[in-house]
Amino acid sequence: QTIDVEVIRGTENLDQALTITYTVSAKYANTGNDASGTFSIIGATEPNKITIPIDRSSAKIKLRTIDNNGSDGAKRVTFTITSTSDATLNLGYPGPDGLKKSINVVIQDDDCTFDINNFLGDYS
Repeated sequence: QTIDVEVIRGTENLDQALTITYTVSAKYANTGNDASGTFSIIGATEPNKITIPIDRSSAKIKLRTIDNNGSDGAKRVTFTITSTSDATLNLGYPGPDGLKKSINVVIQDDDCTFDINNFLGDYS
């Protein structure tokens, strides 16, 4: 599965490319333990950076889930914008708190817990 997280330029100036630096953290929803090995970021030219090209208002960070066979629960992945190549821009909504500079993506578990009592057939 691939999930797109869109980053939108909040200015009308499309004459220059805009590079955004971000952090990524991932935790299992049920335990709070690190879940960073359950997905990968694809298509990035540099780790934790994305560039919105000239004449474009947005770009997408592509997150690919890594499948496993274990029932490990949902994962919460948080992307937070930390800086841009244009220091005059506000991060998130305008204002002192910079609201909405982070977004959470929840990856639901697609595996069921193995129960030997539900197993049909022979095994050794």
